Amino acid sequence: MKRWTVGFALLVVLVGVGQAQAGLKIYWTDSQAEGGSLDKVQRANLDGSDVEDLVVSTESRHFDGLVVSPTQGKVYWTDYWPPECRIWRADLDGSNVEYSPLYWSVMHGIALDVPNNYLYYMRSAIFRADLDNPYPTGWSLVMRPGAPEFIDLALDTTHGEMYWTEASSLGSDPRGVIWRAGLDGSNVEQVLTTPGTPLGIALHLASDQMYWVEANYGVNGIWRADLNGNNREMILAVDCPWEIALDLDNGKIYYSNNDYSNQASISRADLNGSNVEMIVSGIGSVRGLALGPADYEGPPVPRWPSPEANVIPEPSTFIIWSLLGTLGIIVGWWRRRREAASA
Repeated sequence: MKRWTVGFALLVVLVGVGQAQAGLKIYWTDSQAEGGSLDKVQRANLDGSDVEDLVVSTESRHFDGLVVSPTQGKVYWTDYWPPECRIWRADLDGSNVEYSPLYWSVMHGIALDVPNNYLYYMRSAIFRADLDNPYPTGWSLVMRPGAPEFIDLALDTTHGEMYWTEASSLGSDPRGVIWRAGLDGSNVEQVLTTPGTPLGIALHLASDQMYWVEANYGVNGIWRADLNGNNREMILAVDCPWEIALDLDNGKIYYSNNDYSNQASISRADLNGSNVEMIVSGIGSVRGLALGPADYEGPPVPRWPSPEANVIPEPSTFIIWSLLGTLGIIVGWWRRRREAASA
């Protein structure tokens, strides 16, 4: 009887693991789909099978950063096509698409703090918006005057911190930087400098490690280090990497490889860089990548206000608002420097 009970329990565990594996999907944005004529949000099983088009845009929107909210049953993504950049979201199956317009001319990384009802997004500064209506209304959290671009960010809501990548310098001095700060933008500190251009970043908090993608200048690949910047190492060389996502339950890294000729792919490997396998090919350009559930059975999430309620002003008014927004960013940065100096 005891042997039968143990066997039954093992069967239940195996079935449960199989269901969890089957219920997880890879989500990504393709900003150069079908030869560059389309932008898509797509998903597939973890082994790359059953690729689905969730959202297809015939406009040149340039879909970029992407994140999935399992507790809301939503996928969020950004686009970076001026003059009206947008934050988008949809249900996990691609239905109920909606967007909020933004002032800023370029959008990249995006992250969610659902328990505190915040959405973070970035350009050459990091902003935080109300998740119920991400229309920009407040100061930037972090700004670096002269920084060419912030690329991607990852949140550690347990310890109240965020990490982000910066393409700090190009040309003859191609160093990048990984930064850390509080979720409110306080206590900004440089974690490490990188020899190339750091792009996507992900956190493995149980191991106190961060993983990121490094591009350009002969250091292309997947890197990792301790959260304090120590013990940095390249674990996997990749030709043209861009984004990264971690499946910690199954000990896997998922990453994109963009060759800039509309021939991108998604691969996966163990957390130490071994056992590499390409799982999806024939993509245009993967700019956002995340893991999330296939289905959602919770309560419906209220829709955002209509885009007309958050309309971008006419060009002359837009310029004025842009100048005021830039002034606000500078004042916010000056305030934080002053507070830090007096602390």
